[in-house]
This record gives sequence, C-alpha cells and structure tokens, in this order.
Amino acid sequence: MDDPAQPVRYFALQGSDSVDHWITNLSFEPVDFEGGALNVKIHAGIYKAAEKLLAQLLPMVEEHMARHGAAARLVFTGHSLGGAIASALVMILVHREYVPREAVDKVYTYGCPAFICESCGCDCKTGECACAGGNAKLLERLDLAPSVFNHLCMHRDIVPRAFACDYTLIQSILCKSDVYREHGCLKGNKEKRYTPSLYRHV
Repeated sequence: MDDPAQPVRYFALQGSDSVDHWITNLSFEPVDFEGGALNVKIHAGIYKAAEKLLAQLLPMVEEHMARHGAAARLVFTGHSLGGAIASALVMILVHREYVPREAVDKVYTYGCPAFICESCGCDCKTGECACAGGNAKLLERLDLAPSVFNHLCMHRDIVPRAFACDYTLIQSILCKSDVYREHGCLKGNKEKRYTPSLYRHV
C-alpha cells in the first residue's frame, strides 16, 4: 500500500494461519544468515520464508525505488511470524544492496518471535561466553539504527518469549547436538552476561 501524501510504500505480512506456517515456525534450527557474512545464525524456517517472499516483493520494491529515487521510503510491518519475516526481509534487502539503508523508514512488529543470534567469536565453553547473543553488532554491520525496529508484545503472549526465554534447564542437552553445540545464544550464562536461549530479538 502506498501513502497518498508521501513517497512511502507499506508492506504488511500476516502471522501464522495455516499448517505450512506452523511448519515454518517449528523449523527452528539455526543456519548461517547470508552465507555467514554477517556472523549471525538465523531461524531456518523464517529465513527460508523471507527468501521466498523476497522473490515476490522485490519487483514492488524496485518499482517504488525507481519511481521516487532517493526520496523513496519503505515501511514493513507484521504480526507474529510475519513480523520476524518482515525484519529478516529488511536486513536482506539492505545487505544485498537492493535498497540503501536510508530507504528503510521503520519496521513495526506485533508479537514477533526472537529469530536471530550473534555467532560466538571466542574459543570458549558453554557457560563461559560473554561475547555472543546480542544483535547490536549485526545492526552496526548493516548500518541500521536500532530505532528502525519497533516491537510490541502483550505481556502474556508466549510467541515473543518461546525462543528467547531461559534455556538453562535444557542447555546441556541441546549442546550435545551438532546443530546447537556452537550456537552462540546457548553459550550464555544468566549469572554473567546472557541468559542461555535459542535466539534474541532484533
């Protein structure tokens, strides 16, 4: 949808409403985001869904950019799964240089799950890490201000907490798996800097 008064195009993505969407939600193993170039892991299902939607939305993004040039602005919004996909799409668009960072006005999400995690950059053991988990460095690499991303969640909504809650009780079990052994967020220690979790919010 386009703003009738200014060169802003809005993209709104819905949350889960089908079996396929829940398959996406539950495909939560961490994979390299953008080939590992940004030193983060991302929820596999959300990344796959974002790349699929990118092929559909990119022509609309490019048409808007071509029409308005440097004045063009994009706003993404989404609920639940849609919010995570919207956030991932913005980072993909900027990283692949489909749009300049200045073109991204805001991202608004509602009940968005945590879906991304800074990779561990030190040779540490689980429970000793103090470098992994946060995503400030990711936004710095993309040259995106934290204020671009705006999240709203209800205090009893389980979705934003599902992957970001305290995984201390099952940390050792998950870390026995090859998939999670070196996963940065799980190396946290709640008595130090990070509570062990699967992912963080952007």
